[in-house]
Amino acid sequence: MREIEIRVKLSSDDISLLQSWLKSNAKFKTTVEHTEFYLNNLDKSFFYTSKTGYKDAKDYLRVRMTEKGDSVCLKRFEIDFETGKSKNIDEIEYNASNGQEAFKLFKALGYTDITDVSKTRDVYDYENYEIVIDNVKGLGFFAEVELKNFPEDKDIREGFKIIRSFIQKMGFKTYLECKRGYVSMLWNPDFNFTEEITLN
Repeated sequence: MREIEIRVKLSSDDISLLQSWLKSNAKFKTTVEHTEFYLNNLDKSFFYTSKTGYKDAKDYLRVRMTEKGDSVCLKRFEIDFETGKSKNIDEIEYNASNGQEAFKLFKALGYTDITDVSKTRDVYDYENYEIVIDNVKGLGFFAEVELKNFPEDKDIREGFKIIRSFIQKMGFKTYLECKRGYVSMLWNPDFNFTEEITLN
């Protein structure tokens, strides 16, 4: 089983709609402050330049620090280099007793090109979903809608259809779906990584 998610860029009207639905239907879990650092391996760089000219990465090495605990994660994307779209993602993640020390270790090993992604995250649960609202420093507000326990042997596109149906259930008629993560948005402020999705 795996978790899959869709990230949504939120307007002020979207925030009001989503918060109203969550208040009436979901269970609030917690608010968490995240400080994340993304690093690059100079011997085998994670970065590349896309066909349309923006900076991107196939692999992301992240050290995350929160008051709930710290972690280290390697995200490995399967990317269609013709379209620039990611088709799948694998993650290797483990808890770290001290994220600052893990960060210092990677820097001592020569990892560089550090990107700081800081955000405040409100976390909600509803049935088989986790919904979060992120306020990201330098970028604004986003929602992540995660479907839990999706079978490994099923086509991931089916999972995305299920999530989009759920987004419609929450009251959205259209929304802006993010095709890249926060770090890519910070790297490329002049590029638009969203696609407007109309829900029928």
